Amino acid sequence: MIKTEIISINNYDYILSDGNSNYHLNLEFYDLDNKLNIGNIIYIPKKLLKNNSVYTYGKINENKKENTDEYIKIISNNKEIYLQRYYG
Repeated sequence: MIKTEIISINNYDYILSDGNSNYHLNLEFYDLDNKLNIGNIIYIPKKLLKNNSVYTYGKINENKKENTDEYIKIISNNKEIYLQRYYG
């Protein structure tokens, strides 16, 4: 998984940066208690960082922390949130 930071949000269009490159993705999130903000961290599998890709994620069991292409980890407000890919 690659550590990225949200540097821009426009509706579902997110620009993520890993410090070397920027990635333009269309991301939709279900079941989050709070909206994501610029500066939040998303750990995402490298193979999913394709510009203009569309992905939908939703909450899973908080104890589920498998490191597969089906899951991402978000760090927001000092909380770790694990989400499962529903679409994309």
